[in-house]
Amino acid sequence: MKKIKVITIISGIVLTIILVLGSSYALFYSESNFINNEAYTTGILDIELVNEEGYNTVINLSNSLPMTDENGKTTTPFKLKLRNVGNLSYTFDLKLVNNTMENSIDTNYLKIMIDSDTPVSYSTLSDGVIKSNLTLNPSEEVVIDVRLWLDESTPNSQIGKIFDGKLVVEGEGEEYVSPSEKTLKKLGLTVNEGTPDFTQVATTDEGIYSAQDDYGTSYYFRGAVENNYVKFAGFYWRIIRINGDGSIRLIYDGTSAHANGESSSDRQISTSAFNSNTNDNAYVGYMYGTPGSST
Repeated sequence: MKKIKVITIISGIVLTIILVLGSSYALFYSESNFINNEAYTTGILDIELVNEEGYNTVINLSNSLPMTDENGKTTTPFKLKLRNVGNLSYTFDLKLVNNTMENSIDTNYLKIMIDSDTPVSYSTLSDGVIKSNLTLNPSEEVVIDVRLWLDESTPNSQIGKIFDGKLVVEGEGEEYVSPSEKTLKKLGLTVNEGTPDFTQVATTDEGIYSAQDDYGTSYYFRGAVENNYVKFAGFYWRIIRINGDGSIRLIYDGTSAHANGESSSDRQISTSAFNSNTNDNAYVGYMYGTPGSST
C-alpha cells in the first residue's frame, strides 16, 4: 500500500511577546486531495480544527507575566481538537514552526507544555515537533492541551520581541483499513455482497456476510461452512463471527475436527442436567418456583 507524505498548515501564529500583554492567533484547517503518479485520486485528507464549546480556535496570552514552571503547569490549557473528516488514515507529527524574520524573542524563554508532558523551552524542540506519531483514522479526533508561558527568567530585554510561527501537521496518509477488515484479510477470507435471505434455512455453505455492530463492520459465517476451524490450546474451535473491533468470536468444537452434522460426544467440555425433577412446575422453565404452588 502506497503511503503519501503531506505537510498541512493548520494554524497561523503571530504572537507578540510583551511581558504584560500578548496578542492572539487564529487557527484554521486545509483540505488536500492526494494524487499518485498515475494521476488518479487516491483519497482525501481533511484535518480540521473543531470549533466547539470548550475548545479553542484562538489562543490569547493577554496579561501574561513571566512565571515558574510550577505555576505554568497549573494555568488553564488551550484545548485544540483535531478531527479527521477525510477518508484516509493519517499518521503525523504536530509541529510549531518558527517563521520569525526579525525582532525575534529568544525562544529559550518561551515555555510550552503539551498535555501532561514535562514543560520545555521552545529552543529545545527537535525540528519544532510538539507532539509526535499521532494517528487519526477517518472520523477520529484527538484533543491536545497546550500551555504557553514566559519563563520566570525572561529579562526586560525581551519586551516587544516577536514570535511568528505556524502549527503544521506533517506525516503520511494511507488508505484506511478497519480492524475487522485487517482480520478478514489475514484469514484470507472474501465477503459476499448483499444480505442473505433469512426467511430460508441455510443448508449449504453460503460463505461470509457483513453486518454492523457497536464497533464497526462485523463479518459472520452462514450455512454449512467448512473453512472456519481453528486449533487453539489443544482444542478445536470454529469461528462464528469477526467482530467490528477485529476480535474473533469462537465456539468450542471438541478435541478433534468434526464434519458438519456429525454427532460426537467431545464437542462439549462437560454436561449436566438443568434439573433432576420433572414432576412439578417449580423444576421446569427458566425460573424456579415454589414446589406444590400453582405458579
